[in-house]
Amino acid sequence: MTGPRRGGLAGLVGPDGLWESVERMVSFGPRLPGSPAHHRHIDDLDVRLRRAGLEVTRHPVPLARWLADDWSLRVVDARGVSATVPAASYRPYSGETSARGVTATVVDVGAGGAADYRGRPMAGAIVLADAPVARLRAEVLTDLADAVEPPDARTRLAAEDYSRVWLGVPPPPDLALARRHGAVA
Repeated sequence: MTGPRRGGLAGLVGPDGLWESVERMVSFGPRLPGSPAHHRHIDDLDVRLRRAGLEVTRHPVPLARWLADDWSLRVVDARGVSATVPAASYRPYSGETSARGVTATVVDVGAGGAADYRGRPMAGAIVLADAPVARLRAEVLTDLADAVEPPDARTRLAAEDYSRVWLGVPPPPDLALARRHGAVA
């Protein structure tokens, strides 16, 4: 491995360079492993590291991937009124539906554990399982800080909700368990 050219990495590791790197990475879109956006990001890294004078060795790894082309959620209430519910994302590897989608009764199984299915009519149902985000208060951040400005911020942040999905992505519901109980989605 050869080292970087003198000053070659300065543009990559300073505050401005790091922020630019994050913005470039995000500009490619969701970089799910093996996706076109992931490959564009890796190619971009390769070029930028070589320009900085580094020797780059790539080790391709075959990867089966699943990438949704389209997703949506439309619900019909007991009166027959239909509404489209905004869906920010989908659950990777959750399976496919035909272009017609799936129409069935929704059954709420709480957290979706084995005990949550007992006594519930699941045959042909769509499962609704709760995947709660871990609760966190902002005071955990101030507890880590050597100093907090302004000084009263520690008190103000003590009760502030700082729950963030990226701090602990909930595990996916067990789709195999749902299907064993007769659910269709």
